[in-house]
Amino acid sequence: MNIQLQKNTIWNLSHQPHAIVCGVSGSGKSMLLIYLLYKFAQLNSEIYIIDPKISDLFQLGQFLPNGHLATDTNSTISILERIEIIMNDRQKEIVSSKRFGIDAYSLGFHPVVLFYDELAALTTQITKKETKQHYESLLKNIILKGRSAGIQVVFSLQQPNATNLPTEIREQCSLKICLGVTTPISTREMIFGKQSNWIQPPLDSFGVGWFSLGTPTVNIFEAPNMKNFNPNTRLIPLLNKEERHIRGYSSFE
Repeated sequence: MNIQLQKNTIWNLSHQPHAIVCGVSGSGKSMLLIYLLYKFAQLNSEIYIIDPKISDLFQLGQFLPNGHLATDTNSTISILERIEIIMNDRQKEIVSSKRFGIDAYSLGFHPVVLFYDELAALTTQITKKETKQHYESLLKNIILKGRSAGIQVVFSLQQPNATNLPTEIREQCSLKICLGVTTPISTREMIFGKQSNWIQPPLDSFGVGWFSLGTPTVNIFEAPNMKNFNPNTRLIPLLNKEERHIRGYSSFE
């Protein structure tokens, strides 16, 4: 299972789980997320969205099946519990297959992807200790064990500091993208770590920045051109489908 990120850059979902996309307003982050949503939808993925700030992803999430969009604590935990059950069910099938070196895709499962925008905006809403512990346990379990089950999490945020995205979660993300060539070095180092020499992109343009994919090496990133992309005609029809029983799909309604 692969997604083309830019020319000569392929995201291998089997071996490079989870992603972080950061960028300030006007950097092109929203359009890149729409592109990733579109590519996952083309793979017939089971898509979930958590958007506590009720922004761009929320608007698209309204076209997903019931139970696939969350904006508050209860609906978020419901989605995480659902994904964890799918993950556990898939891993049982992987074990029972008694085949070495396989993952969910090898058994015919489709990807399950969670787009999670501004994680910190949700965590600040959780006031009960037991609820917070349950939430954190679910999220960490999915991040740590999701790869072999074909489960991906795409985090998006403006500031990738440890408060907004815990270090232990950030370290599990293979794909890291920071958009906006005027982004301060201190912010870039939050996501990529210290670099001896930052390569400067040639253009201060929309959708340009830096990325790393499965290695410490940081390179220039240029998001796909979405100027002529119409979500209403190309993306939403892929999202607006009745729930269906595909391999690996579990209905909780």
